[in-house]
Amino acid sequence: MGAPSPAPVPENATPERCDAQLELVGEICQEIRDVVEKIIAANVDSRNELVLLAQERFAALRGAQCAALSGLDHLKTQTRARDVEADPARTRAGTAAYEMAMLERELRDVQDDGDGGGDTGGIELMELAAYEADARARGLLEENASTDAYELTTKRLAHELIVRRELVEKQKALKAELAALQTTVEERKKMLGKNDAVRQLKRHAEELRRKFDLPYSSSGALERRVSLLPMSMYVLYAQLKHVQQMSEDLAIKVLLVGHIGDAEAYEARDEEEGEVVAKDNDDGGRRTKRQRPGGNQRRGGKAPAADAATSASSMYAEHPLRVELVFGEKKVIFAYLVKLHVIVARALGVSGDPLGELFPGDDGSELPNQAISVVDQNFTFDLSSVNHGAKPYKWAQDLAGMSFISSLPSRKRDENLDSKQITSKANALGVVRAIGAKFAAKI
Repeated sequence: MGAPSPAPVPENATPERCDAQLELVGEICQEIRDVVEKIIAANVDSRNELVLLAQERFAALRGAQCAALSGLDHLKTQTRARDVEADPARTRAGTAAYEMAMLERELRDVQDDGDGGGDTGGIELMELAAYEADARARGLLEENASTDAYELTTKRLAHELIVRRELVEKQKALKAELAALQTTVEERKKMLGKNDAVRQLKRHAEELRRKFDLPYSSSGALERRVSLLPMSMYVLYAQLKHVQQMSEDLAIKVLLVGHIGDAEAYEARDEEEGEVVAKDNDDGGRRTKRQRPGGNQRRGGKAPAADAATSASSMYAEHPLRVELVFGEKKVIFAYLVKLHVIVARALGVSGDPLGELFPGDDGSELPNQAISVVDQNFTFDLSSVNHGAKPYKWAQDLAGMSFISSLPSRKRDENLDSKQITSKANALGVVRAIGAKFAAKI
């Protein structure tokens, strides 16, 4: 009873000192926890001293708590007294600012929920005339309304919040309706994709497309490669691409491979061959022809052995761009021999020679273009000179739209000659199906 009161003097009760007492309470609590841990770990002899220390810390904790609570009570009393003395105008201004800030925040939340946008930095209200007409229609505005600026702004903000919430709800309903329509469209696409009538309609539409010569959809790089193809390779690529797009039961891919730069250089070199160019001025302005590679022969005699080997190897030169017909892991590669003007084909990923077994009498051992013998009588076609063992099958020439005059048959074969067999050509769809069947049989 004789101890001094733990309550602070009113002049010393400040927020900082109250915070310091609360921090002191936390420190004493931590010290009590440390002492309790030591008591648990200590033996019987040293426990008495630790218990006395814990009691002292409890007493200190009690004093710090009383000081902190008394200071807080004193601060509350002072705060209430000052609240009573506050200016009513300032209180009203603070309340108005708070209400307007709350309404603006709700409007921004509605705007973010509606269009997903961020904070625009301000609230754009509708025109005053439009607000008054809509508010009267909703029963939110009386005829003899107050003209106070604060009340008018508050009502306009509340009205804007109601309007925007309705717009957000309408937007959500429209999004849900759009999602339902998109789901219906996807389901109908799946249903129509399995319908035979739709497939038949696609085939008829393809005939219409071919009449108007509508181009296939392709990327820019692919269009550049297609423009660099020779005419025969372009026809072969177009036919195989047509089979890929129109035959949904065939799991095939038609690819155009090769470096664009090599094809452009090859095209430029091909344009320069045989062109008449002028020599330098020191030779009197005479003109000469640019010679073709591999075609250099001596006049009045035979070419040397090295020139003959170079000429023979150039006869089997391939165009840089190739067409690939892919069946899963197996594929057929088509190339164009520019000097012989024939298409050669080879198979990858399968053993044997499945391409030579597609059609009877067409094993690719003979050169379809017999006109080469007229240009060069000493030339003999050699399959071993073609890269990677590719062969010039007749059905490959048919896919490329090329027709060659066959050699005249002997008198022994004249009796069994059938004009339909000579003029008949392999159909692109039939060739692709036959290749797929051979690949499947080779598994």
